Amino acid sequence: MSNTHSPKFDRHGDWRRWQMDELTTKQSNHTSDGEVPTAHQRKVQAAQKAAELARQREESERQALHERIRQQAEKEGYAAGFEQGHKEGLEKGLEEAGEQAKTELDAQIHKAVAPLETLGRQFSDALERLDDTIAYDLVELALATGKQLASDALRDTPEQILTIVRELLHRTPSGRPAAALAQPR
Repeated sequence: MSNTHSPKFDRHGDWRRWQMDELTTKQSNHTSDGEVPTAHQRKVQAAQKAAELARQREESERQALHERIRQQAEKEGYAAGFEQGHKEGLEKGLEEAGEQAKTELDAQIHKAVAPLETLGRQFSDALERLDDTIAYDLVELALATGKQLASDALRDTPEQILTIVRELLHRTPSGRPAAALAQPR
């Protein structure tokens, strides 16, 4: 009888369940008739494996380079965007601050000048009243002086006053002789 417990025989060791697609997808290192591959076949397989490893290494290096370039571009883009945003923000902030300062200054000026406007109007009204009062007083002074002078002149030289009155009667209000108005130009 065979020894089933010998080290050479393992009933379940090499056994595995067979799948239908194993025949189509299985790539064997052996030739189709179960022989050991030749030296040329091993060299071809080694070259194919080396080419695959080189392709994978190149792909890995290319991806790493691509990632470094992407990170550098992202960093540069972020820095440029940050700088541009900072510049635009600073300009907008200065502009808004200037507008706000102008508005506040206008409000403060208006607040400070408002009482002065009232004072100016009151001063202007007072000057007008003073002008009216001074004009009235000057007219009264002129009339009083004229009366005094007229009475003195009438007493001293009545004939001279009569000549002046006749002359004034023959003149227009503009001071030109009345006879000059009747003459054509």
